[in-house]
Amino acid sequence: MGDGFPYPVDQTGNFAAIQSANPTLEQLRPFGYAPGGYTMKCPACQGQVHGVDKRAWRCWQCAVNAFRAEEAKPPAVREAEQMHATLDRLTMLRAFQGARRLAKRKRDPNWVFAMEMFGLGSTYAWAMCKRMGLDPDSTSADQQPASDKRVVG
Repeated sequence: MGDGFPYPVDQTGNFAAIQSANPTLEQLRPFGYAPGGYTMKCPACQGQVHGVDKRAWRCWQCAVNAFRAEEAKPPAVREAEQMHATLDRLTMLRAFQGARRLAKRKRDPNWVFAMEMFGLGSTYAWAMCKRMGLDPDSTSADQQPASDKRVVG
């Protein structure tokens, strides 16, 4: 063999079994990695990591592994997980909308109402409104159009 290896490197199980291309930084963000100027200890692999964002909770390699594990899930499993997440969010949204309709103080913005309803601080109440798709500063419990939603958390 002309490549210097005693076995073919283009068959499955050998060095040429190349995994899919590395995911982009945007694809890794939901899996806990973002570049930055901080140092942390990765809880997954216990390694010391430099050059991560202060909100990162995984090193690059552990985030890539989590991304690939998610990609490897069968579509039916991913759809079921998506459905449960949507139902959890809708249940909270519907409870909020129902309570908002019954509230006596209707002039308070949504984040104030969420703060009192769920016993949260202002930052968490604001983030909860954004997660439910509501405008935190509005006095209405109507969802924002899809283009205005920003994912929080």
